[in-house]
Amino acid sequence: MSNLTTTQVYAQEIESERHQAAIYIDTYYVRLLAYEGYKNDVVDIMADLPKDAPLLDVGCGTGWFLSLLERKGWRNLSGLDISPHMLAVARDMGSAMTLHEAPIEEFSVATGEGYEVITCLGSLHHMPNLDRVANSLAALLRPGGTLIVHEPNEDWFYEHSTFLRGLMRLLYAPLRIKNSRRVRALRAPWASVPPSPHHDDVAVDELVASLQKAGFVLEQACFKNTLVRVLEGMLFRESAFDRALYRLVRWADKTMFDPLAGKRAGAALLRLRKPGAA
Repeated sequence: MSNLTTTQVYAQEIESERHQAAIYIDTYYVRLLAYEGYKNDVVDIMADLPKDAPLLDVGCGTGWFLSLLERKGWRNLSGLDISPHMLAVARDMGSAMTLHEAPIEEFSVATGEGYEVITCLGSLHHMPNLDRVANSLAALLRPGGTLIVHEPNEDWFYEHSTFLRGLMRLLYAPLRIKNSRRVRALRAPWASVPPSPHHDDVAVDELVASLQKAGFVLEQACFKNTLVRVLEGMLFRESAFDRALYRLVRWADKTMFDPLAGKRAGAALLRLRKPGAA
């Protein structure tokens, strides 16, 4: 846990993201961590929400998730991020989204306005004060609105069990070997990127408690096996073999790995509601 102040953390995050911005889309984090898989999980949990609802993506970065929503028919999209460098990439993507540069704790909207949907996808674990952030989210969301959160799980079995970590590494070793040259090429640009000053996986119970203290009601919680997402990322799906193997991994993910990992899976996907009439 960092002992830096919020201002210091964000200043160092901006410096780290200055290095990340130019390489973020096409290199390690997007390709190998298989954002395609996990962002589709998020889209699924939002399937019943109206696509014309005002939506804010907190920690939107390069705007990849907002772009996905736009392609799926969502309108009235906004993004919030502290990094001018990430937002510059988002603007260059040519999307019609509205982008704001500010910390969540300092961002506000006029009384009576606000958003019907807020998404936080892998952003909250970069923020030092969850209670303060939860209150800011509540202030930005309209009564009856929906909050979607996707965060790394502190209790991930892979981090706490040497045996299971070794077993899973053994399972995906053939993919690492098969695509080793491309994996190294995707990782290489990140060697010079300064580390994030505050990058703690989230204790899900503490996160939910902070959000409930701010007035949110938990509607749905599910846990996703992020190691399988890495398996998907190593399948570039350029051959019939890779595409067939990808379908097998997706089937195993849904039917075996997710249920087996349970609450000790690598990431938590939460849907919460702010009480009140919509």
